[in-house]
Amino acid sequence: MAGRHPLRVALLAIAIVAVVACSGPGPVTSPPSAAPGLASGTAPPASLGRAIDPALAENLVRCDVGGDVFPVRLLLSPGRAEAEADAAAAALRAFLADPDRNELGLPKSGWVRIASSAEQGFFVAPMGDAFAQVGVVDGANGWTDSVVGRCLPKRVMGEGVGPARWWLDPAAGPIAADATTLDGLLIELACASARSPAGRLVGPEILDRPDQVVVTFGVRTLPGEQDCTNALPIAIRIELPAALGGRPVLDGAVFPPADARVPRT
Repeated sequence: MAGRHPLRVALLAIAIVAVVACSGPGPVTSPPSAAPGLASGTAPPASLGRAIDPALAENLVRCDVGGDVFPVRLLLSPGRAEAEADAAAAALRAFLADPDRNELGLPKSGWVRIASSAEQGFFVAPMGDAFAQVGVVDGANGWTDSVVGRCLPKRVMGEGVGPARWWLDPAAGPIAADATTLDGLLIELACASARSPAGRLVGPEILDRPDQVVVTFGVRTLPGEQDCTNALPIAIRIELPAALGGRPVLDGAVFPPADARVPRT
């Protein structure tokens, strides 16, 4: 196949997002006014040995380096797209069999078809703590790869709402088992000309499970063209529906959800 693309390494941390499984949005540093919410669904997921709440299966995600929007449920069952009979799957097989691609460390099996047409296909497969992605397209020189790299699925929010990452504030110290509030830091991922997201926060959505707490924030995006100067994180306070009780806390903006103890800056 023509063309050689290096493995693109992006942010880690396709956590998924959390749907409100308890009371409504808790307070933040600057409480948001009414705004589009975070999109969600309720279809039951397939099983992949992961503890995924049924309410999360239809949440929409997109690879952090681009590509089509797709529901999380596609990632919950083992894939076999590399064994299918159509032209896009054949192009994927040829790509994976190319000795020059071995250095990328891509999995040879387990691929899930995220999007496909007569002229192109897009596939992802579990790889380490995230996923690999390969896109193929049928052009003048036959089928070639169009996208190759690491995929960290990020939550697709409601209209006008972009993703944010958050983590526990290290300065707040250890969290007691009876804690019902969490102090954290949050950074907007969309370009915002270095302006603070305070006053534009949406959420949090809180999934309060017996074995973990998943918290997801969005930010209402600014209109017009913005430059991508890095903004500083802002302080947030999250009100929990019940005492934490030693459960792990996760950031639901990505899939798999990210450990909120790990700073994102």
